[in-house]
Amino acid sequence: MNGERAKKWFRYSYLRKNGAVVNVKSRAELAYAEYLDVLGVTWSYEPTWLCLSDGSRYLPDFHVVEWKNYIEIKGWPWKVDKYQKAVAEGFPVKMLSYNEAIQCRKSQL
Repeated sequence: MNGERAKKWFRYSYLRKNGAVVNVKSRAELAYAEYLDVLGVTWSYEPTWLCLSDGSRYLPDFHVVEWKNYIEIKGWPWKVDKYQKAVAEGFPVKMLSYNEAIQCRKSQL
């Protein structure tokens, strides 16, 4: 994916407490990034591709170091085949709906 095309995917920018800017794709991801910062955990956004046994790759939305877990935010239960395969292969990935991600942030307000 070239740089210009990639930029179109990222619609929201979040200024972290440490001064770094993170570009995310949805309001739910933005809310969850804020939630993780308020918790004070070490996290990264789309940090690494997970290589699946069939040769495909899967890119979860967040990795939280202290939880030793990846977090996937989904609006609709579509395109979850790679998520399900990653979980079946033992990768520590948890899925949250958009509403669950936003509720996490609202619970801190």
